[in-house]
Amino acid sequence: MDFDQARVAVDTIAFLAEKVSSRLPEDEKRRLEGLVADLK
Repeated sequence: MDFDQARVAVDTIAFLAEKVSSRLPEDEKRRLEGLVADLK
């Protein structure tokens, strides 16, 4: 596996999650934050 590509993918997901989180209900926001944390 290419770790540089994996890092870019995780960073992209984290960026997108940050952008949409303000539009989500609190429980979904926490779930999304947890998923991003698990990926990191």
